Amino acid sequence: MKNLLLLVIIILLASCKKEETATINEAVENIKENTELIAKEGSGKIVLTCNGKQIIAEGVCGGVITMGTMTIAVKDKTNPAKVFTINFNTPDFPESGKEYLIFPKDYTLDKNPENEIGVSFIEGLPNNKMNVWDAKPTSGELVFTVNGNEIKCRLNDIKLEASKMYNADDLQGEGTVSGELKLYKN
Repeated sequence: MKNLLLLVIIILLASCKKEETATINEAVENIKENTELIAKEGSGKIVLTCNGKQIIAEGVCGGVITMGTMTIAVKDKTNPAKVFTINFNTPDFPESGKEYLIFPKDYTLDKNPENEIGVSFIEGLPNNKMNVWDAKPTSGELVFTVNGNEIKCRLNDIKLEASKMYNADDLQGEGTVSGELKLYKN
């Protein structure tokens, strides 16, 4: 009887583990199938100002389409955990002259409006802490210029809201980002 019980437990454990692995592998494959590398590296320099302090993300810039949406990111060359992102609700490249509205992304909606974009600035710190600023309905200027394969973006005084959960006390205020970035379609 003990042997039979032991055999049943082993079979149950083995089957549960196998099913979990298959589910993880399926998820990874799904992400791979729905992720597309866009192009060669561009460059960018974005300056966030908060309470008189400046935090700069300067380095490579590129775009990626994953799960049907495009993200453009500038990753800092000295701290790869410092990243500025622009998130679109469409897989399409930004267009010259198109008006984009900056809003926090509403993850409760099945589909957000295509002209709404999210903007964020994240700084990972060595002490396992981070500073995070996210989009809010805002003023400021975000202008895309497309010339063939090249996309440029100029940002002026885009206001971001500090995370009360993550940011250090001296970085709890509203952040303002300005700067330029350049990326390529292919």
